[in-house]
Amino acid sequence: MNYLFIDDDKLQLMKLKKALDPFSQIHEIKIMDNPLTAMELVRTRTFSPDVIVVDFNMPQMDGLDFIKELKFSGHSYIPIVISTTMNCVEMAKECYGNGAAGYLIKPTDYKEFTKKLKILIQYWEANLFPETSNC
Repeated sequence: MNYLFIDDDKLQLMKLKKALDPFSQIHEIKIMDNPLTAMELVRTRTFSPDVIVVDFNMPQMDGLDFIKELKFSGHSYIPIVISTTMNCVEMAKECYGNGAAGYLIKPTDYKEFTKKLKILIQYWEANLFPETSNC
């Protein structure tokens, strides 16, 4: 599977790279720091992610705007998970209402962070595509 992670925070990027390294042997994982560049990568089909995980708070384009832009530009089939430190029910509802497939609250503890990423990847491994095709 192909995963695209987008986060502009340098510390968060370092944590992501380290935490996702064990999964890079069986999945193609791209980690980017700019949502606009990531958007262009998807639009031009330079990289075709099966799942996108995008940080909510970014200066160039926040996660909600990223969802809206991508979902209404012909890529509505790609599940997008919002990643944030904010534990806010109203914000989660707004994200889901605009097409988010998930709302991941980033723990500050590295061990908990890696545990959540593992669960996220296992979920999409088990649920993204049917194992057989009866279409």
